[in-house]
Amino acid sequence: MVKRGLLSRENAQAAEQHPILVVAPGKDDMPQAPAVIESVLTELKNRDTEMSVQSLLLGRIHVYSTVDSRVQHIVNRPRNSRTSG
Repeated sequence: MVKRGLLSRENAQAAEQHPILVVAPGKDDMPQAPAVIESVLTELKNRDTEMSVQSLLLGRIHVYSTVDSRVQHIVNRPRNSRTSG
C-alpha cells in the first residue's frame, strides 16, 4: 500500500505494531433484517446508474438504513408463532 501511495510509511509502520484480530463468524454476525437487505439489493439491481450490487460489495458505495427492531423481531419470528405472543 505504501508503494502504491495509498498509505504513508509512518502509518504503515504504526499499523504493523497492532495485531490483526480474527473473529470467527457466529450467530451474531447474521443479518438481523434480511427483508431490508433484500429490499436494498433489489433496489440496486433495478437501477440504471453506477450504483449496483457490485459497487456495494466492492465498497464503492455505502447504504445506510434504519429498521424498527421491534417490528423486525416480529417479522423474523416463525409464521405460526406470530399470533401467539
